[in-house]
Amino acid sequence: MENLKRQFDFAADHVQNNVSSVNQDVLIELYGYYKQATCFGEFADAPKPGFLDFKGKKKYASWEKASVCSKEDAMERYVGLVKENFADFKPESVPADYTKKPSNIMAKRVSRMAPVEQPSSDKEDLSEILVAARDGEVSRIEELLLKEPLSIESVDDAKRTALHWAVDRENTDVVEYLLGKAEYNETLVNATDEDGCTALHYAATSESEQILRILVKYGADPTIEDNFGETPKTIAPGLF
Repeated sequence: MENLKRQFDFAADHVQNNVSSVNQDVLIELYGYYKQATCFGEFADAPKPGFLDFKGKKKYASWEKASVCSKEDAMERYVGLVKENFADFKPESVPADYTKKPSNIMAKRVSRMAPVEQPSSDKEDLSEILVAARDGEVSRIEELLLKEPLSIESVDDAKRTALHWAVDRENTDVVEYLLGKAEYNETLVNATDEDGCTALHYAATSESEQILRILVKYGADPTIEDNFGETPKTIAPGLF
């Protein structure tokens, strides 16, 4: 089971990094097995998409088809499907210590669920402006941008910007500050992380209505699709 989990995580990351090389039908089928493997037992409670939500209905049908699988079977089928459709994917080459980066839209609230006190290694992995955005320090951000304006382009190893971090932590003042400045807004408002998720995807996933309204006010696009075809509107249709 441990080896299968590593192969599954390795396959999921491979899909995210090479999503443009495969057609949508394959991605929809992969979605079903991914959901069954990561949200096992939850299909019965999943809301049915609306009549006009054609992509949503395809994804729902894919998960419904996969819902008869055990968690392990869903993982195996996912890995097999990736191997079949990505010629350069070799599940046997997965490193023994491989762990998936916690940034997928299926579980996008990862960092806000972490303890308030971050370990020192976490702080060292982030640039100063990302730490300030995460911690809600507007004055520190102003100071950093005054000294080095290009630091607004800083991202972490998952390509998350200062805006992603501020939204994730629901730091409203930071969000307002960053987007209220035209020179920063253009860089940040629809920037995507490694999963193709904008800050608005984050707000929709966490159902943070206040921040979602701020983002939309400043030009965040609710129709941008992430690497799995999700938009902020499909994630939280009731908020738009």
